[in-house]
Amino acid sequence: MAITGKITYKRGGEVRDIHYPTADGEKFILHWEGGSDPHELFNGTNGWVAKYDMEDDKERLWRPPFGVVPPGQGTSWGGRGPDHVRVHAKEPQQGDDE
Repeated sequence: MAITGKITYKRGGEVRDIHYPTADGEKFILHWEGGSDPHELFNGTNGWVAKYDMEDDKERLWRPPFGVVPPGQGTSWGGRGPDHVRVHAKEPQQGDDE
């Protein structure tokens, strides 16, 4: 399935990134530069956006069960953000580890 739509990422009141994914598993790095401003991500695609951290050279879902954003929904957080996001055609498995 082709991914259509866009991902919008905001930090504070500023729009930081707008991504237009096209392929399953496509990776995007969020440009957040740390800080305590509130972060917002809106998934305006027909796919699932998953937030990831790199730990011990492995990609791990960020803060399960909050690591996945369904199509047409948004999420927000404060403080440190994920290392990157990927867009998936199907809902990724979230696992139990944190």
